[in-house]
Amino acid sequence: MIDLEGVVRRLFAVALLQALWGCKPGPTSPTAEGGCPAELGTNLAALESIAVIGDEVYWVDQTSAMFRVPRCGGPQRRATKPGVATLSNFAGSDHIVLESDSTSTLFRGADDVDGVHLHDGSQQRVLLTANDTMLAWTEPERPSLTPIFARTRRVGDIWRVAEAENINALAMDDTDIYIATKESVGRTSLTSGPLTELVTRPGGVSALALTDLHLLISYRTGGFKGGGMITKLPKVGGHLLTLAAESDEIVASTVLNEDLFYVTRSKLGAGHVRRVGVQGGLIQTLAEARNACGIAVDRAAVYVGTCEAGRGSLIRIERRSAQ
Repeated sequence: MIDLEGVVRRLFAVALLQALWGCKPGPTSPTAEGGCPAELGTNLAALESIAVIGDEVYWVDQTSAMFRVPRCGGPQRRATKPGVATLSNFAGSDHIVLESDSTSTLFRGADDVDGVHLHDGSQQRVLLTANDTMLAWTEPERPSLTPIFARTRRVGDIWRVAEAENINALAMDDTDIYIATKESVGRTSLTSGPLTELVTRPGGVSALALTDLHLLISYRTGGFKGGGMITKLPKVGGHLLTLAAESDEIVASTVLNEDLFYVTRSKLGAGHVRRVGVQGGLIQTLAEARNACGIAVDRAAVYVGTCEAGRGSLIRIERRSAQ
């Protein structure tokens, strides 16, 4: 005689084991970005500019020293020799910087040791931009009027490209350099020529960025909502398109592929990290941030530098968790 009750129990047990086995998680592929700390550095000197280079995040602080730290956390290392000042923002696809000591000034890549000698004598703080073959930089002569010089990346003469008053930002493509001042944004040929005014609009430009077809202009203040705004202008000229408008300052911005990332800051220090497509559309808030003053981005995360009363920190925000 068949024990039906026993058979049913055994079948149930087998089915239960199969169900549990089917729910068993398989091996997961570890990712380089998983489990990274939210803070890559604290109690730093106030940060001024940030860049992601390879597997590390570089920054320049208010003392003009450059440091670096692994993107997923780790020991911080000085990236400049003691006594050598980094006098500019990062620039170009390989993030060339401008450095100076008491006897000479040179350009170098972030990982270079020697760099390219520019001239004898120390420099003041400047703005720097670059493309794949050329460099351009400002060289202050007196408080308001600032000439812009250019040279090829490794060899060649230095020539004067243009001059303008109260320059806030520079950007460069293969043929032209774009110059933002207190009153306007203009363009001139890298081979030297007349400065063509593209936008006449008073306001503190905090950054310029370029896509293949457009110039992106970040205004720190002066937007129609009372704070900063980011606009897009065709390189060939045309109408401005507003991508973002804020009631607070826009203190820094950066572009990666088809996305533009920026940070805001109120008078009390509160602010947000946001993203908007370079084609326009919905503005996404990624995180809150206090006293933000710099931003960089890669495919996995957004990096925000803070500055308050001379001190700062470097914060990492996972893009996946924010989406």
